[in-house]
Amino acid sequence: GVTVSRKNGEGSQITVRGFGPDFNLMTLNGRQMPGTGNSRSYDLENLSSAGVSTLEVVKTARAENPSGGIGATVNIITAKPLNSPGLKYSVQAKGILDTSNEAGEDVTPELAGLYSNTFADNTIGVAISLSHQGRDFQQQSANVPGWQADQGLGGATGDDAIDLRPVDSEGEKLGHTYFPRQISYDIADVQRTRTNGQITLQYAPTDAMTFSLDYTRSEAETASETRGFGIWFNFGGNITNYQLDERGTAINFTETANDYAHSAGANTLLVEAESIGFNFDWHVTDDIHLELDYHDSSHGID
Repeated sequence: GVTVSRKNGEGSQITVRGFGPDFNLMTLNGRQMPGTGNSRSYDLENLSSAGVSTLEVVKTARAENPSGGIGATVNIITAKPLNSPGLKYSVQAKGILDTSNEAGEDVTPELAGLYSNTFADNTIGVAISLSHQGRDFQQQSANVPGWQADQGLGGATGDDAIDLRPVDSEGEKLGHTYFPRQISYDIADVQRTRTNGQITLQYAPTDAMTFSLDYTRSEAETASETRGFGIWFNFGGNITNYQLDERGTAINFTETANDYAHSAGANTLLVEAESIGFNFDWHVTDDIHLELDYHDSSHGID
């Protein structure tokens, strides 16, 4: 019952048991993160998987979790050095080839590194994660916003008036005709970069007591150059030729004196998010557990 929607080929938002992103609560290390734009759901495409240790999906309400997720609460857990003692590190380098790209770089980089270590008999730990990704691609789209039924077919005759609809016993065409109200075509060249950084410090003076301080920052910048054009059909009897399939839908036609529009634009969107949290966890006895958690997060769009 868990699915992830994809935007531009990357995981973006989550749906659980049929409930869309706005009905699921996304948390980072158990703390609620601000949503992206007008949505209350955190956008996964702004966070690299390089610094993620575990994903928890909780479908039923629990007192220890923040409330607000109707479908589920999804908790993103970053690397904790004391959970995996000792020295651990990894370096990752990739090249991304996006065949849709026309205006940017043919190959863009994806770099990531993780360092985790513990000291003083595994009582002190530090984990650092950094990642950077660049990606250039092109979006192409064609859109027919709506259809108009039974418009005037103009004065086209003979080879200029092909109509494949069935006829009744008297030779009259059956069914309706359908012509597009508007047609538009759009192209966008997009250049996107994403940079993430995380650091976690932990101190465990005893086996039952742990202090944790973590900080996460993400920056995702998307620059796009767009161009498009569209035609608005008037249907004033000025159709000079047409071809209808057996359902009466126009598959090609020519109409004179239409409205034509062209557009071009450039836009840059910068999404910045950061989170800092402090946690004190103390198992006083087998039956008593105390926890203090402080969290401050911010989210900005420029």
